[in-house]
Amino acid sequence: PDAIILQIDSDELWTAEQLVTIRDLLLTERCAYFHCHFLVGPHLATATSNGYGHSDSYEWLRAWRADPSRSFWASHAPPLLVERVNGTWLQLTGEACTKHATTASKGLVFTHHAYVSEKQV
Repeated sequence: PDAIILQIDSDELWTAEQLVTIRDLLLTERCAYFHCHFLVGPHLATATSNGYGHSDSYEWLRAWRADPSRSFWASHAPPLLVERVNGTWLQLTGEACTKHATTASKGLVFTHHAYVSEKQV
């Protein structure tokens, strides 16, 4: 049976409401990309579309619907989940996934505390 699989790093913040919305979205979709508030210092965030921390080509793939007994992580960064389907390995990424604009329109933008202190930079 399929399960909802999330990759949430310790510096990423989601609300309970967002997690419920992701669950509901993945009842019909296979995977999803998200935008984030990318914090790179105290009171400093990046915001440029397709700039640092905002690439629409690979950031931020964070949610999948797959059968855990037939799936494995092929890569952590960027995250790549693959699932065995009809004798072949299917990559759950790219065009198979719901795009940033769709998830953002549902309020699914998380906060990413990537670099919040000078010591981390």
